Amino acid sequence: ANGSEEIETVSLQDVLVRGGVQVTLAAVGGDEHNVVKMSRGLHIKADVAIGECTDLDFDLIVLPGVASSSLANV
Repeated sequence: ANGSEEIETVSLQDVLVRGGVQVTLAAVGGDEHNVVKMSRGLHIKADVAIGECTDLDFDLIVLPGVASSSLANV
């Protein structure tokens, strides 16, 4: 989601990928290219929009920390 903490998003992804876990970053409230503006202005391109995940099964869903104003998109 826009306003998410960069370090929480990227470090979680890095640790999971290094551990051999398949990770899918899904954008909540991103633009048409699944780009999300993080809390410090960094732009991260997600793999998919959250709407594309509704029919998929996941073992784990993580919501990195966000500013309270960003929760309106969740």
